[in-house]
Amino acid sequence: MTMHPARDELARMYPRAVPGWIDALADLGPKLCAHYGIDRLEWCHVAGQIAAETDSLTLRPMQEDMRYS
Repeated sequence: MTMHPARDELARMYPRAVPGWIDALADLGPKLCAHYGIDRLEWCHVAGQIAAETDSLTLRPMQEDMRYS
């Protein structure tokens, strides 16, 4: 069993995600796990936090319109 989810698992975890974000996370996940010593349970916590902060990886590029009130 791997410590990080494979791309197909990530796609199931984030069904509405922008495909590029899934690819990036699939590439970065193993590197993060190895570098920080993240185990599978910790990775689940990380994945949940990512989902909470990015609307399940649906974020698109944003632009500031400089209209403040």
